[in-house]
Amino acid sequence: MAVLTRVRLVLPAMPGHAWPAAERVRGRLGSILGGMDREIRVSDAEREDVVGRLRRAVSEGRLSVTEFDERAAAAYQAKTRGELEPLTLDLPRNLW
Repeated sequence: MAVLTRVRLVLPAMPGHAWPAAERVRGRLGSILGGMDREIRVSDAEREDVVGRLRRAVSEGRLSVTEFDERAAAAYQAKTRGELEPLTLDLPRNLW
């Protein structure tokens, strides 16, 4: 039985042409394929990483304080990676 463990998105190089959606596609692919780990229990460190990312989002004006409070509470209550993932799905990856 074969198991898919890694997928790499390769876009052709075109001089003077940027691929603005490439990171979004890579991120979504990672989220979809990473779904195999959604039931893995999270550690306190993983919860703190997510809350740190949420704090950075508030400092940049991407989240309101109310949204932060709600998401941070959900992060601290999360038991699996699948519960943590949606809390930062709409935030840029560079906040990590």
